[in-house]
Amino acid sequence: MAPEIVSKEKIRNSLNEGERGYAAPPADIWALGVVLYLLLCGKFPFKAPKKNLLDKRERNALLFKAICKEDLPLLQDMPTQISKSARNLLHKMFVKQPEYRITSSQIFNDPWLTMDDDDYSELGKVQ
Repeated sequence: MAPEIVSKEKIRNSLNEGERGYAAPPADIWALGVVLYLLLCGKFPFKAPKKNLLDKRERNALLFKAICKEDLPLLQDMPTQISKSARNLLHKMFVKQPEYRITSSQIFNDPWLTMDDDDYSELGKVQ
């Protein structure tokens, strides 16, 4: 879950001038980042503590605290074969403040998706 959902902060939704628990597009971008991380790395970006040490409620509370308050070590823990441009995109998707998180339009123009990056400079070259 996105930090703004976990923390239940009220933010102003620019689409309807009302307040609600979260703005759907930024929260959806966070969720997309979780899915992309899982696809690229084969593991979830966030982990709850060991099951045998705490009950489910305590584990969830610690997991939610890590998502909301702590620095996210997930980018340092990524496998080395993940490209720099993929790491950069994930970094932009996991910005905790929703108003500064990358938008869907920006994602579609990101170098990782457009293959407009040095990571791809050798692709398609015949040796």
